[in-house]
Amino acid sequence: MYTDLTDDTVAQFAGGDLADTDCTVAPSAGDAGVDGELILTPAFLDSFSGSGLSGSWDTATYGTPDTLTVSGDVLTIDNRYVGTNVLYSAPRVLEFVATFGGARQHIGLGTELSLDGSGDWALCSTGGTGDQLYARTFNDTETSEGLGNYLNAPHRYRIEWTTTQVTYFIDGTQVAQHTFPTISQSMAIVVSDAAAGTSLVIDWARIGGYPADPATCVFTSRVLQASTTNIDWTVLNTTTVIPTGTSLAFETRSGNTAVPDGTWSTWAVVTGGAISSPNSEYIQYRVTLTTTDAAYTPEVRRVVTTGVTPTAVTLTHLSAQANGLSSVSLLLAAGVIGLGVIGAALRRRRR
Repeated sequence: MYTDLTDDTVAQFAGGDLADTDCTVAPSAGDAGVDGELILTPAFLDSFSGSGLSGSWDTATYGTPDTLTVSGDVLTIDNRYVGTNVLYSAPRVLEFVATFGGARQHIGLGTELSLDGSGDWALCSTGGTGDQLYARTFNDTETSEGLGNYLNAPHRYRIEWTTTQVTYFIDGTQVAQHTFPTISQSMAIVVSDAAAGTSLVIDWARIGGYPADPATCVFTSRVLQASTTNIDWTVLNTTTVIPTGTSLAFETRSGNTAVPDGTWSTWAVVTGGAISSPNSEYIQYRVTLTTTDAAYTPEVRRVVTTGVTPTAVTLTHLSAQANGLSSVSLLLAAGVIGLGVIGAALRRRRR
């Protein structure tokens, strides 16, 4: 019988030790069933968990009627724009989860919050028609590329911006890349809905830089408890994203008390997913996140700790000549019986 203990939600990751402020638990939507992930602390992150915009944003209307609400951990706007009151310089990586639904909706980076045509910008946009999503980059001239119908459903977007190039991703897949002589003006995060009638919804947004030089963050998970004692811990399965210049290193320790103490094992490196910590009822994992590039962070989206429940197998009536030996109970980690070993034991008993 297998035991799987999983961390893949904001609440589960947040149950760990976040004393290292270079670590942050962030909303995800990177994989099916995953709503949280562990990352290095970004320059900016907003998951819209309150009842109004934080002081990091400025907002204005394009006209009336207009709407702006923060509720249910999402920001919804109609005929308005919002933008950060801090400008960011390249290189940067902007990520967000959003639902586009109508014409003239845009999310990305811009030197002007109203996107009135001046300055530089790099946007995921529905354009003037709202027939599909576009990657749009402006630097004296505009480059626009149709991406297909990503409307009316949430998707995870990523815009990688350097001083000469903007690369667009949707749900982890590169969909466009625009190259310019220079895109060097500092830009804000911009969320814009310039046409009344259909709302634009954004779940969260974040932007690097992440601490580098290099930066190292050590995160210790909550204590994970199996449903029984003496679990043989076997595999640590992880779902991760490791960009170039970043790394992750996992360790585990185990014990039989709910709070780790001197009876617990020491931390052991996980190699190739294999857990070497001894059998126990409780286990923890520890992960070290590192980056040498301030634009990127490694991501831990899911950690599944797997163990095998030892199985008691009773063999009866092995032999009428076994000198009264009527049963043998074996505790087998994987339920595999070494019959040759049993036979040898019986032969020794007959002597």
